[in-house]
Amino acid sequence: MNTKIISFETLKVSLTEINPQAKKTVIFIHGNSGSTNSWRYQLNNPLFSEYNLISLDLPGCGNSIVKAKHYENYSLPGMAKTMANTIQELKLNNHYILVGFSLGTNVITEMLAYLKPAGVVLVSSSILGKNYTLAEAFQDGLDFNVFFTDNAPGEDVAKAMQKASFSGHTQIQDVLLNDYKSTQSGFRPTLLQTYNDGLIGDEIELLKTARIPALIVFGRDEEMANPDYLDKVPFKTWKNKVFKIPNAGHYVQMDAPGEFNRILLEYFEDRF
Repeated sequence: MNTKIISFETLKVSLTEINPQAKKTVIFIHGNSGSTNSWRYQLNNPLFSEYNLISLDLPGCGNSIVKAKHYENYSLPGMAKTMANTIQELKLNNHYILVGFSLGTNVITEMLAYLKPAGVVLVSSSILGKNYTLAEAFQDGLDFNVFFTDNAPGEDVAKAMQKASFSGHTQIQDVLLNDYKSTQSGFRPTLLQTYNDGLIGDEIELLKTARIPALIVFGRDEEMANPDYLDKVPFKTWKNKVFKIPNAGHYVQMDAPGEFNRILLEYFEDRF
C-alpha cells in the first residue's frame, strides 16, 4: 500500500494506491467527513488483486490538507474540479472506473464534466438534479446539522454514526467517529453553503449525457439515504436495476462487504 501526495497551490491531495502495476484502475472517493478508511474492506481484499486501486481523500479530509480555506476548496464544484485534476495528474488514459460513496457520488458525477471514465459506481447515493432534491434523496426526519457544522454536540455525532452503520460494530463506528473528528474546520459548513448558493450541478443530467451504465448500490436497511429514490431515473443503470443489499445500512460497503464486493467485481469485469 503506497501513500502519495499531489500538491496544488492551496491544498494537498492524499491518495492511497494498491497494485500500481495493474493496467485496470478503480478510483474510490469517500463521503462527508470520511477518508480512505471507508474502503478498508475493498482496498485490502484479494478479490481485487488484478486491479490498480486508488483511494482519494477529499480536501480537508483524511490526509488531504487545505492550506488556504478558500470557498472553492470545500465547495462541491471546487472539490469535483480538484479530484478531476488529481486524476488527470495520474495520466490513466481514461481506463478507469469511478466509485463514490454518499457525498462522493455527488463529487464523481460532477467530475463527469471533465472526465470520461469506463464506469461509474454510486454507493448510498445522494446525487441531485431536476426533481431529485435533498428531500427525495434522504430519509424523512434526518437531522442534517451534524453533517454541515463544525460544532455538533458529541452525543449527536455519535448517534449519527450509529445510524449510519447498520452492523453496529464498535470498530466501524470508531473509524467513522475518528474520521469525522479529524476533518478540517470549514469543510462541512462550506458544503452547506454550496447547497444554499445553488451551486450543485444537475448530476442526473450529467450521468444521462455520459451514457455510462451506472452501478447503484444501497443497503436495504438504510436509515439515512432513501434507497428507493433512484428506482426510476432517466440515465442508464447497470442491469437496469438498483441493487439493495439486505442487512446493510448507509455504509453498505462496510456492513456487507462480501455481497457488496461480489457485485462490484462483476461490474468491473463487465465494464473493463
